[in-house]
Amino acid sequence: MLGTDENEIATTLADATADRAQLIGLAVALGAHESVIAKDSWRDTYQRTARTAYLDLLDEVTGYTLTDVEKAMTGTIDPDTIDLD
Repeated sequence: MLGTDENEIATTLADATADRAQLIGLAVALGAHESVIAKDSWRDTYQRTARTAYLDLLDEVTGYTLTDVEKAMTGTIDPDTIDLD
């Protein structure tokens, strides 16, 4: 994700400006959050609040356009209306 291997991360962070270090921290936090979202979680309703808040953040703050599956995760559309073919 950072374009470095684990041995270079410390050097990358040490050489980073304060703004760049914040961006790297955000990327690591978002990556950690995404890593625990299962690929079929759009079918489940457990922890919908956390996933919904995260996807809403991506949509509203960053301007990322949610896919139909992500919209189903937020409850914006009915999962049964998604064409999976």
